[in-house]
Order: sequence, then C-alpha cells, then structure tokens
Amino acid sequence: MADRGKLTLGAQAAGGGGAKGDGASEPEAMVDLQYLMGPVPGVETEVWSFSSMSWCADLKNWTVHVLDSDDPPLVFSIGYGVQGSLDQIQGCGHEMVANVEEDFVKIAARGVTLIFSSGDGGSGGTFGLKSKLWPAWPGSAPHATSVGATQFEPLSREQLATGAFGSGGGFSWRSKRPSWQDRAVEAFLANPMARLPVAQDFARDGRAVPDLAALGVGLEAVSGDRSFAGGGTAAAAPFFASLVSLLNEYRLQHGQSPLGFLNPLIYEMAAAGKGFADITRGGNRRDRWAKPLREGFSCTRGWDAVTGWGVPRFQDLLEYVKSLPSGRRQEEVVV
Repeated sequence: MADRGKLTLGAQAAGGGGAKGDGASEPEAMVDLQYLMGPVPGVETEVWSFSSMSWCADLKNWTVHVLDSDDPPLVFSIGYGVQGSLDQIQGCGHEMVANVEEDFVKIAARGVTLIFSSGDGGSGGTFGLKSKLWPAWPGSAPHATSVGATQFEPLSREQLATGAFGSGGGFSWRSKRPSWQDRAVEAFLANPMARLPVAQDFARDGRAVPDLAALGVGLEAVSGDRSFAGGGTAAAAPFFASLVSLLNEYRLQHGQSPLGFLNPLIYEMAAAGKGFADITRGGNRRDRWAKPLREGFSCTRGWDAVTGWGVPRFQDLLEYVKSLPSGRRQEEVVV
C-alpha cells in the first residue's frame, strides 16, 4: 500500500493567515474543499492560505512555499483567477507574473500537479461591449491545467457547457501556444462550428484553455447543519484534482513517479480518443451572471475553447495511466 501521506491534496486559497492557514471558512472555499475531499476519503488534505499581500504577491508567496517544502502535496487545486488584463490588478506587473509562471515550471519539475479553474466569466469579454477576450490567469499559464464547467441537461443524462454562467475559455495574450496543443487547437480554429470572434479580439496563437471540464452546476455543499447551493469552475477543478490523486495512488503503489505536469499527457490521451467524453453543445458567450456577451466560443467535436476535451472518464484515465511505460521519466512529461 502506498504511503497516503504522499498523496496529499493541497487547496491553495485566499483568506486565512500563513503558509497553511484555516482559509476554509468562506463559502467558495468550502465548496472547493468538499468537492476536493469527497471523492477521495482518507487522502490527507491541506489548505495553504495567504492573505497579507497583493493578489499576485500571495501567489508568489505560495509558489515559494511549495518550492521550499521538502514534501509538498502532489496535487494542488486553485479556484481563483482573473479574467482581464492583469495591469488592472495592483502588484501584478509583468515581472511578478513572469516570476510566478517560472515557479510553475519548477513546481511541475518536482512532480507536482497544478489544477486551476478556468473562471466563470465566459469568453472574458465585457457585457454588451466590443472588447478583447481574456481567459483567466493563472489557469492560462502553460504549466497549469485549466478546468471548465458543464451541467446536466434537464430530463437527460447528457452534459453540455453550463448556461448558468459562462465557463471560462479562450486564448492567452501573454503566453504563446505550447506545441503539445497545436494540433487540437488548429483543428478547432479551422472548424466553422466554433463560431470564432473577429480576429483582432482574441489571440489565436496564444495558450488555449480550458484543457478539460467537469460538472459545475447543481451541486450542494454543507456548512454546519445546513446545505447550500454551490458550483462554478471552482467546484469542477477540485473534483478533477481528486481524480488525479487517485491516478497518482496507482502509480505510487507500483513504484512509479507521480504524474506531475499533466497537459501533454491529457492531449496525448484525448487525441487517441481516450479518457474524456466530448461536450459538443453550448458556448461561453455569457458572463458570470449569465448575461450575454457580444463574442465568445462554441463547443465543437474534439477540443474547444469552452470545455476543452470534455469531461473525464476515470476508468478510461486509469487504464491509460496503467498502460504508460513503467520507466517513463518525469522529464518526459514536463515540456
């Protein structure tokens, strides 16, 4: 049996005070934690909380603590991000953002997986106005895995892109598209069903998000003796993080390294028709309050800028992970 201490999930949260603060008392953090911990009972879970600095400085403080840790969690789920120009956020200058993204690369090299919600602001446009479309950062960083949200269609078992809010997705103005997603994204851009915005409003050669999606509507969380409605991409991301922890458990039980940076593996699996159920209905031309946006993207067959490759099928993911060469080295995963 693998040492379950090595399977620790980390929920990086805003609020609280210190490297591993409480931070779990606010409603969104409670939703994150309950959908992080619920599918994997028995896996140790920590809240790493920072609140004493600006938003980007808190992120940098977190990455420094992860890199300084002798035994960090193998999977982090982060439900926070900014859709829009980072210039509007105090302390999020170009140098700070670049430093945080450099730390993401170093964290990935240690075999730690970073999973972010893609945001609930749809394509990232401005309500009723023509504007540039911004995916959420840090989820749009190349070494982050970005998770969008779906919902069940009433009276059906089929899932589609959420209509209760806009599942965040699009193309980064900061980071160029990594090679591991070139083929999938080029196919999307060439698909007339994608209903692309006008060319000057999105960065078609930028890092494209999300990478996948999970259920994010119609969920409940519990506080004391009461339940309340929860959801959003901030609930979808921790659910997927819990699945990654189970995949790591299999690998550790068999003397293999943790999965670490997932994105090349996700695109490899999905391109082979493995691991994900495609979502082909819906779009993200709506903001977090479901108000219409002028522009956005549509779900298509294959990868799209609304739900990525679709929703994970755990058994398929596990079978694919089992088929990986036992000698596959971490540096072959981190690119």
